[in-house]
Amino acid sequence: MPNAGTENVTKVETEDIKNPEAIKLQNDVNEAIKGTQEAGLIRKRVVDTLVEEEVTNRADLLTKALAKRKAQAKELNKIRPDHCTFNEDGSPAQQQWSKAKLGERTKAEGVLAKIDKAINAAVNNADYEGLKKIAQ
Repeated sequence: MPNAGTENVTKVETEDIKNPEAIKLQNDVNEAIKGTQEAGLIRKRVVDTLVEEEVTNRADLLTKALAKRKAQAKELNKIRPDHCTFNEDGSPAQQQWSKAKLGERTKAEGVLAKIDKAINAAVNNADYEGLKKIAQ
């Protein structure tokens, strides 16, 4: 494509012969475009665009995972023991859990641990596969 853009110059020349500045401007644009191709600027811009898309995608995945983590932590805090006695200072002395409540709590803790593991893998090792599964 060594003559890329020359069709535009010819078209401008035949359509707008009365305005030589338009022709000069179009010629300048064509030369500038040809120069960007030779300097690799288009390739760099494509790479930069694709990198920015991936960075945005990864940031979105992390944001969604953090929101899910917050919601899951809230759900975990809602799960209370069936019976609880307290010390004089208000701290729990003894808690009694039914099998159902304990299973519910264990499941909620497992989900929270899975989210934390995926967040840590993404942040520390650039492994976003776990976050992709969580974001679905």
